[in-house]
Amino acid sequence: MRVLEWALESQKTLGGKIISIVLSFTLIFSLSNFFYGVDAFAEDAENVTDVELVDEAIDSEDSVLEDEVISSEDPVVETEAQDEIVQPEVQNDVMNEDVNEVAESDGIALFASKDSSTSRVYVYVKVDGDKDGWTQNGHGWYTVGYFDVPSSELPNASHGDSAAAGFDFKNYLSKIVFYEKNPGKSLIDAIDWDKSTFGLHTAYGATDYSEASSTELAWHLDGYLYINNKYNVDYKIEGIDSLDLTNTQNEGIVNTGTEGVTGSIAPAAPEGYAFLGWYRGNTLITEDLNLTADLAKENVSNGTVGNATKYVNTTFVAKYVKDDSQTKTVSYTVKHVVDGTEQEADTQTYEAEVWINEENPVLDVVAGSLAENTYTGYKFAGIEGAAQDATQVVAGTEVVLNYVKDDSQTKTVSYTVKHVVDGTEQE
Repeated sequence: MRVLEWALESQKTLGGKIISIVLSFTLIFSLSNFFYGVDAFAEDAENVTDVELVDEAIDSEDSVLEDEVISSEDPVVETEAQDEIVQPEVQNDVMNEDVNEVAESDGIALFASKDSSTSRVYVYVKVDGDKDGWTQNGHGWYTVGYFDVPSSELPNASHGDSAAAGFDFKNYLSKIVFYEKNPGKSLIDAIDWDKSTFGLHTAYGATDYSEASSTELAWHLDGYLYINNKYNVDYKIEGIDSLDLTNTQNEGIVNTGTEGVTGSIAPAAPEGYAFLGWYRGNTLITEDLNLTADLAKENVSNGTVGNATKYVNTTFVAKYVKDDSQTKTVSYTVKHVVDGTEQEADTQTYEAEVWINEENPVLDVVAGSLAENTYTGYKFAGIEGAAQDATQVVAGTEVVLNYVKDDSQTKTVSYTVKHVVDGTEQE
């Protein structure tokens, strides 16, 4: 009794409170061993330490410890405090630290509905690209919405489990009930939902949805998306660098339509070229120089995304090619000059047809055209403008073959002396 009186008196000081707690715990443990055996508190003892109890006492100096004194007549353990120690921390937000770690490594997240046959999946995304009209939630993610899926299609999971494999969420995109602060259906139409960038996992509660209890696990589908709700139409020229179009680009057109596509007009083909037409890739759109707005709109590249037609970046090309049928006549000339005098009767010009815009065209030498002529008393002295065995010459070339006197070529000449006497030749 004296010990008990001392203990009660000691509670008036902080040190006394600490000692009282230790003595109380020792008394409880001893009584429990007496009534229930030595292992009665083995399991709970793993969750409660003297240090935790001391810390609790320090943090609560004003608490009344008299009610905590346990007599031998009442060996009751207060499990509520222990439950508070061992119970896992409940997160009210879907993007808690654990979920963020999963989402950033695996990519997706989802949530469960009230109907036991279906589970509700909550969808959250990180967005790059066109964010107009989007509102972030408190965790820096965008709340997309939710959809319900048969529970049988989802694996069993505990907090933080990632289970994207085998679940084809794309089948449910058209069934999303969108969160009112974000774009809704246009999200489905404008995004490439790539499964490899998403992760499916569970967490307590769901951000922006009070229906998801913070004490119950919910499915989450989290991922990373690039959104581009606009496209460009470009107009280019191929085949000639020096030409200009009336319009070269329509920029930033909303991808749900073609409003803003103007078309363009190509210039007439210059000399030596032919205009083939306007093309999109290898597809001929028109052979007219004028790609009208209506024709351009009809041919903007597009595809079906979900249930809608979406337009994408498109390039129209005005194609020109060299027209070999447009030619000009070019030539080279061969002259023969004997002892400085051109033998005009022997001068020959050789012609050929080349592309009209050809610069410094090269002509094939006509066989025998550079052969030397024979002039009696003269010999060939050399050639100017080309080699005598040349096979090609530049258009406009004048080839001259020169000849000089050949002293080796001789003839016999003579003179006669006659004697005439009185008019009679003396033969």
